[in-house]
Amino acid sequence: MVGGLVTVEKEWWPSQNNGAPLQESAAMMVLKVTTLKIEQVPDNKANMNLVLVVDTSGSMGWYNRLDKVKRAMKGILRGDWLPGTGKKGDAWVREADWVSIITFSDTAQVKLDMKPLSVHGKKLDEIVDGLQAGGWTNMQDGLEKAVKVIEDLKKNPINKFHIPAIILLSDGAENNGSKAMDVDVSRVLVDTIGFGSKHDDKVLAAISKNSARGTFHSVTDVNDNGLLQALSPQLDFLKHIVATDLVVTVQVHRGLRRSEQSGTKNPEEWYEPKHIELPTVRYLHDDMTYRFWVPFLLAPPTGDGKDEIVFTYYWTYKAMVGREKNLSVKKKQDVMRTNPPRTRALIMGGSAGDVGGDQEMPKAIRTEETRRNHLQMIKQVKKHADDDDLVKAKAMLAEGLNILHQLLCLTDYQVSRKAITHMYFEVEGLLDAVDSADEYKSCGHGYVAACISSHEQQRHVARGDAACRVRLFCNERMNDYLNQAMELDI
Repeated sequence: MVGGLVTVEKEWWPSQNNGAPLQESAAMMVLKVTTLKIEQVPDNKANMNLVLVVDTSGSMGWYNRLDKVKRAMKGILRGDWLPGTGKKGDAWVREADWVSIITFSDTAQVKLDMKPLSVHGKKLDEIVDGLQAGGWTNMQDGLEKAVKVIEDLKKNPINKFHIPAIILLSDGAENNGSKAMDVDVSRVLVDTIGFGSKHDDKVLAAISKNSARGTFHSVTDVNDNGLLQALSPQLDFLKHIVATDLVVTVQVHRGLRRSEQSGTKNPEEWYEPKHIELPTVRYLHDDMTYRFWVPFLLAPPTGDGKDEIVFTYYWTYKAMVGREKNLSVKKKQDVMRTNPPRTRALIMGGSAGDVGGDQEMPKAIRTEETRRNHLQMIKQVKKHADDDDLVKAKAMLAEGLNILHQLLCLTDYQVSRKAITHMYFEVEGLLDAVDSADEYKSCGHGYVAACISSHEQQRHVARGDAACRVRLFCNERMNDYLNQAMELDI
């Protein structure tokens, strides 16, 4: 694949002119970022520096919550579903991964120092089995200690190419003076899991959003299935990161290439190029496609001849696997030409060469546009529900469900039926979440927050759905992991 582990390419630009022919034009470009399957990469093991931050406050003793968290922790660390029963699955954390465990109640304690999983041995089981519930919920102290553990590892050359990550699990709202949202987590990925009906999704979702591409997961039914379904996509993501710190810069350069017959002394006239830098993508999972919508303005076409627009995009990233251990710098260029005799407005579409008309929006782009509109709807639903206006929230969702149903009924498959089906399931879950004020207060708010987190980060998250029907942003391997997590029968 051209471009190494990460490839950036122009996927589509629409035929669009929002201004008059001789005025600056607004346009939109879609860039597609693709990553290799990790099996295609030599030396494809990027180990983790994983800190598990576990709430052990008094409420964790209710309904055997802490006991179920212990089972889930053993499930991901040892592959043990039910210790002593003989049932065993595949561990999500590898022997070479480094693991630490921190608990928080009145204060936080480092229960297990950061070392390779293989080194911990029986001590890990002893620590997990010995966890007890009691005290307040000082989430800030737990998160601060976890960040310090990660920062201290940067001094260790052995961990230079490891993936640093924090997974925080909590069932309640912070107290005892804790202000976890104030902790600087911008340099580390923090995935948060809220479970039970009293967790503070506002705080947990903010923590993950403030971090480097973290996500918030909502687990309403605190059983081993629910926790494993939440943990499984997070750990799959961490185990299969192929690159970090992707920066894409687009240069849009518009000019005029006049014909020789025009007799002009200046056959080429170019406007000052415009540079657009996309937000940095901290972590990229393998075998995935990400899409970025790039808005830009173009100077008006003038004179005779062919109006020419040159798009040059540069991308840099740090490889976490394979042979590209240093910063990789890539460059690609696309040229699009319009023909002024046909129109003086901006015509976009197709590849290099003359363009004489509109281009049909590809299925993938139409699906992505639908998903982006879908996310905006969910944010509006959350606003209405937070304002106790469930009537408006339900009306918006009913309209959204109808639109998705119509798309599914199209016979020419203008969108991805798989993606639209999962969005349809998501809206059904959202309707349940805002069914009543009590339902929204108890667990619906967490479901809505998890949906937003998933779409914003383009990552799969758990939404409290026991059947795990909504599987957006899942590749084949992640589906297998989720199915494995669901097979547990307790």
